[in-house]
Amino acid sequence: MRTGTFRQWVLGCFLVVASALSAYAAPVTIPFVYRGGAASAVGSVTFESTLISNPGLNNFALPNPAVLGISMTVTGAAAGNGTYTIADFTGVVFDTHGGTLDLSRPLIGQPTSGAPWGTRQDGTAGDLNFFSGGPAPNGVFFFTLAANGGIADAMILVGPLNPIPTLSQWAILVLALLLAGIGIARARRIRS
Repeated sequence: MRTGTFRQWVLGCFLVVASALSAYAAPVTIPFVYRGGAASAVGSVTFESTLISNPGLNNFALPNPAVLGISMTVTGAAAGNGTYTIADFTGVVFDTHGGTLDLSRPLIGQPTSGAPWGTRQDGTAGDLNFFSGGPAPNGVFFFTLAANGGIADAMILVGPLNPIPTLSQWAILVLALLLAGIGIARARRIRS
């Protein structure tokens, strides 16, 4: 196989795999930190990005195929400390307040039709909230959770909302590095 043909083959394989991986699902995992005094709720929510409105108001009763996972650990609260998963919640709200958010970048501060996303608790900057019927935190106001089902310490969203790379994004990167390594090894073998 000629070197040019091999490179075309490698590029073709990469494009086929990348297309196949992106055709199925597009999950985006968004980490968050809510704080209030000594209490904090740290975790992440994973949305199927093809099933959420962006821009838009997403108000999901759970279970819902648009919400793939929730993991939240509450510490320092007067009551309701512990680790909670999607099974502990009854709903999720994700509101872009009219802005189209770039889910591949940190969300706090991105433009909306009002205040920058996540910067105010008055409804003009969107919302990210979780609702429960038990000891898990419950949304009590915009970007505000209260521990122990909404009756303990209130916590406000403070960050970090940096999306975590998806499995398909990592797979594409690993495949690209692997194919590049094969190409380099083949080129060295041809020169020898």
